[in-house]
Formats: sequence, structure tokens, C-alpha cells
Amino acid sequence: AAAVKRLIGEPADGRLAQAVSRGRGAEVAAGAGGEAGVRLGDRVVAPGALCAAAIRHLCGLAEAELAAPVTHAVLAVPGWFGAARRRVLAAAARDAGLAGCALISEPAAAALAYGVHRRPQAQRLAVVCGGGGGIDVAIIRATEGVFEVIGASGAPLGGEDVEAAVLELVLEGTLPRDLVPPADGRALAPLRGAVAAAVRALDRAAFALVEAPLGDARLRHELTRATVEGCARPLLDRLAQACEAALDAARLKTDHIDEVLLVGGLTRMPALEGRVRVTFGRPLTRFNTGEVVAAGAATLAAVATHELEGFALIEALAHPVLLGTGGGPRRPVLPAGAALPARATRVFATGDDAQDALVLELAAGEGRPARVVIRDLPPAPAGAIRVQVAVTADTDGLLQLEARDTRSGRVLPLHLPAALTPPWEAAP
Repeated sequence: AAAVKRLIGEPADGRLAQAVSRGRGAEVAAGAGGEAGVRLGDRVVAPGALCAAAIRHLCGLAEAELAAPVTHAVLAVPGWFGAARRRVLAAAARDAGLAGCALISEPAAAALAYGVHRRPQAQRLAVVCGGGGGIDVAIIRATEGVFEVIGASGAPLGGEDVEAAVLELVLEGTLPRDLVPPADGRALAPLRGAVAAAVRALDRAAFALVEAPLGDARLRHELTRATVEGCARPLLDRLAQACEAALDAARLKTDHIDEVLLVGGLTRMPALEGRVRVTFGRPLTRFNTGEVVAAGAATLAAVATHELEGFALIEALAHPVLLGTGGGPRRPVLPAGAALPARATRVFATGDDAQDALVLELAAGEGRPARVVIRDLPPAPAGAIRVQVAVTADTDGLLQLEARDTRSGRVLPLHLPAALTPPWEAAP
């Protein structure tokens, strides 16, 4: 699941797609528009379609348990997901047959399950999430009944990247000189599994043995914790940057944080735990790592169905929303850390006589910028037509755009890419 989510919105020849192919052995291929998909037989299946199948399966399990139809759901998403990736998951919920869904970031869900919002005194909590597909840091301010994400940061760099680096190291150190690694990544599955088990074992031990077949050979390699920590150094450095960025977005220092919560299997790595402890300078709390995010999503579902009253959740943008003219610089419209929902406007003017359209580029997180075309401008000299563009980020972090002629107040038609189309209004 982590590997599929990382592919959302990624070009097939991009770093993340190659990392998934190398680390998981999945055959990543170019789908529609050159975006990464997974080859299954003679088809290339888009990540959104795979997510829809997973959601459909989970809804079926829930319906069997509840003996009732499931029409709505709460989906927990990585905090580093930008608007385009969030939109793909919301559309996957629609395609799975749901009538609606709400999105919650995984760090917020973890803190909800931890129950910090039920404490009578105000608390500031740092939540560090680490899993196979990415790392997230969120700064949360909570008091009785109010729960607000005031700073967040993260990156699609996770445990699978560490395991992929260790796998390459093991291959380099153990393959006979006349043996070439197989081109088919699936042939590496036994060795990949042995490496993953050894990396997990090194959370508790100083040494672990990697042993697995590879073709006619049987590879054996003694792995040390120090070696794995060396492979994890890029991730640990990026995590430290995410901690600083989340604190900056919250406008806080480390001594303002009351508690640090660790969530996810990756946070069991001693080097990661040590880096977080040094960064925040206080003891760490680990809470029900395997189920905490799902429990937090269930808490939000209880709020949506009015089973839990007197509660407010306010999330924040993890990435700034940038907007600019095609070919020109993109400038911030909504800053990282803005409380959701958020809305801001920018005004753009035509640059040519009788210009009938404006082409803008919008960026909101990882991935390619989106191309937005504002059409049906009235004929006028250059600079005479000014268009106000309103950008709204809703409570799920999904973006909506509106353009108006500042002189007439007329709403102008927009040509939007799928990433900016409201999923519940778009045809499947």
C-alpha cells in the first residue's frame, strides 16, 4: 500500500517510481500522460485504480462485520501528500462506490487516538510518523474539545528506501563476480524479504544475518546496525529538516513542545529515535504503533456521525500553494501551515493586446505543477483585463479555483486538469 501511494501523480521515469521499482520489485510502467502505474499482465494499472480496489475490499470487510452497507469513510493520508495526491485518493473512494469521504492526515489521526485533545490543560504535541513510504512531522495544539495542526512537514522517503539501499549493498558485497543481478525484480523477492527482516531485527540487535536464494546461488551476508544506519542517513537528515520546518510553520521552538509522540514501524529504528530525541530534547512516547492511525480515523468518523460531540479538528496545509503565469515565477498564494479551510486571491493581467486566455501554473506539494487556463477574456489592450483568481483549500486539503473579471465581476470559464477537478462532481 505504501508503494502504491508513493506512485500517485509521479512520472514513470521519476525518482519515486524508480525507488518503488527497485525497492519493491514491482514493474513500474508509464500509464496515461506518462504517469507511473503498475504493470499487471498486459495492463498498466494506475495507482488510483489500485487504491480504489483496496478501499472496495476494506469496505466489504467492514460491511460483513457490521452487517450494514458502508456509504462514507474517513481515509488517513500521509501528511506530506499535496492537493493532487489527496484528490486521487478521494476519487478512489468515489470509484470504490462510496458516496463521500473525509481525509485526515496520519499524524493528526495518531494524536486523536492518543487523546491529547481530551486533556483539560492546553498541550503542544509533536507527532513523528515513519513508515515504509514516507516520514511526517506535525505540531499539534490541543485543549479540551479543540485540536489544531499548526505546523506540518514531511517527505516521501521511508523505510522502503532504507531497505532498497541495504539490498544494493548486500548484492554488491555477496554476489559472485560472474553473477549479474537479475533484471526481473521479482527474482529478488526472497532476498528482499530477508533484508527487510534483518533491518527490523537490527532495531533490537547489533548484528543480523541475511540469507536467501538467488537463482542457483545462496547468498549470506552479516549485516550490522551501523551499516543500516549509514544507509538511513539521507532519511535521518531529511527527518531533521522536517522537524525544523514543522516547528517553523508553527512558529515555535523545541522548548515549547510538551510531548513527542512516535508512530509507525520506522520510528523503532534506534538511530531515528535518537535523532528525534536530540532534536526535541525530551523523552519520547510510543503509542500503539500498529493501530493508532486507524483508531484516529475512527474517532473522526464518530464526529462526522455525531456520536462524538463538542469536538473540533483544524488541519493545516503541509505545502504552500504557489501560483504564477505560464513560464513565469510561481509565488505563494497560501502558505504552508495555513489553517484549513483557507482562501486567498491573486490578480493577474493580460500581457498582449486582444489576449483571450490566461495560462497559469499551480504547484501544491510534490509532483508536477498543474496547468490552469482561464478562457473567454474580452478583447482589450494589453494590461486592461485583470483577472482575480481565488484559491480555496477545503478541510480535506483539496483545492478549488475560481476566476473573475475584476471590471465586470463575471465568473470566467476555467480549464482544469483532473488533479484540480472536485472528485465528487467528476465522472468516474
